[in-house]
Amino acid sequence: MAGPVPGPRGPAEPAPPSPRIDPHRELELARQAADGADVMIVQAETMAQRPPLFPNLSPLRRALAVYGSCAGVLAVVIWTILSVVEFRAATSTFSKAAAAFGVFSWSCAGLPTIAFFAGYLVLSIWGKPKLASRRPRRFARLGFLICFLAAPLAFMIYYGFAD
Repeated sequence: MAGPVPGPRGPAEPAPPSPRIDPHRELELARQAADGADVMIVQAETMAQRPPLFPNLSPLRRALAVYGSCAGVLAVVIWTILSVVEFRAATSTFSKAAAAFGVFSWSCAGLPTIAFFAGYLVLSIWGKPKLASRRPRRFARLGFLICFLAAPLAFMIYYGFAD
């Protein structure tokens, strides 16, 4: 045998009367909400037409910043490798000239290529807007020049300060 179902007892209270609704006021509020939505749509479209990476920079300055950063990382990698090679050459029978030649050949070909393609990839992914009518330029020749001139410059700076 089932017992009584728990719940409110007695008669339900009547709902309070609804306030008088002014249709003109409600239409004005709806118009204001629609205008606010239009403004937000324009802002969203404007933001979607700018790339996520350095949105306030021109495409040329963005490319200079990205390729310059990759060249800076390249220089740090070269300096680190040169320091390790010189330390190993000083503490063992390791030939400093042979090691420097290996580092130099890698630094003038392989590492700048990696830095260039890393910058190109960064510009390809984060340097383009979400809503693009055309693809922005990535300035490949400029990036190639920056990355491949960074290696000899890193060598000159390292051997200029190391000796």
